[in-house]
Amino acid sequence: MTEKHLPIFGVGPYLISSIAFITLFALALDYLKIIPPYSINPIKPIFVILGTILIIIGIVFWLLAVIKSRIDKSIRNNDLITTGIYGCVRHPIYAAFCIY
Repeated sequence: MTEKHLPIFGVGPYLISSIAFITLFALALDYLKIIPPYSINPIKPIFVILGTILIIIGIVFWLLAVIKSRIDKSIRNNDLITTGIYGCVRHPIYAAFCIY
């Protein structure tokens, strides 16, 4: 009997493709001027700084989860990782994409 292991990609590609579709749809609506313009000039720099910080945190989560913890090797060996970023967040890859 062959030993089953977790899928290497999981639902990540579905999550990323749906986020990309929503982003491209919103950009198309903005380009076609379907959404009325809005103005929040006084607090715009705060949102830019907050967004930049969240993107950096998401990238760090992803790098720690995929590169540093060698998730692909653990999936092939059917091992559960409980150290590093996986000791703090149960699903750091999904958390990284949600933070983006």
